[in-house]
Amino acid sequence: AMSISNPVSLSTEVPPYLVFCSGLAISAFDCSSASGNYFNFGEYSSTNTSTASSQFIVGTNADSGYTVTVTGSEPTSGNNTITKLAFPAGSNRGISQFGINLRHNTDPGVGEDLSGDGVGSPTPDYNMPNKFKFTNNDVIASSSNETSQNKYTVSYIVNVSKNQEPGIYTNTILYTTLATF
Repeated sequence: AMSISNPVSLSTEVPPYLVFCSGLAISAFDCSSASGNYFNFGEYSSTNTSTASSQFIVGTNADSGYTVTVTGSEPTSGNNTITKLAFPAGSNRGISQFGINLRHNTDPGVGEDLSGDGVGSPTPDYNMPNKFKFTNNDVIASSSNETSQNKYTVSYIVNVSKNQEPGIYTNTILYTTLATF
């Protein structure tokens, strides 16, 4: 007995994807657990550094990876501002300054290092422990290849001088992720 049949053809498509989520805290690598989007530094003091942190997760199958950009401004109260750090610098109590980084820091103690199986990393200016910077529209993290997910922790610091004008200081920070397919 003999049988000849038509060949079977199979095809499929892997759709492009970009995973991104953010919050004050994210359990493991579960974006559905992302919680919080507001923190209050409390009352600023010229003798103590105010700190906070938030997290984001990013991964993509884009051939050329991704970039994460930070947008926003330094804390302001009316016309008064807390100076943003234009270049990576250490935290200096008693000097007005605002900055971020994406590392575990010991001075002050805030933040965590990158975690996950991905190949992304913080960009050089935001990848120095105990050095902080903030420039609007800076790329703060990237990958040049497709990558599994990484979790980044953003550390925020605020110092004020004893001459800082009183007021309620606020700012909004936005993180934008772009995949390069």
